[in-house]
Amino acid sequence: MLEFRRRFIKERQRDGIERATGSGVYAGSKRRVDRDRIMTLSKAGNGAAAIAVALGRSGMQVCRVLRES
Repeated sequence: MLEFRRRFIKERQRDGIERATGSGVYAGSKRRVDRDRIMTLSKAGNGAAAIAVALGRSGMQVCRVLRES
């Protein structure tokens, strides 16, 4: 019973976000990581750990950006 109610709530939430996105009201959150800078440092031969230290970010954030590209 509770699983059903939770699933129903999540579906309504997803529908609401899709409607808001479609009408331009909801755009999501701002990106907090400078992806261009990470890619530039990576192409220069720096590893993920060195990039993370240089930008003051976590290694996981840097790895995620590198994997997406």
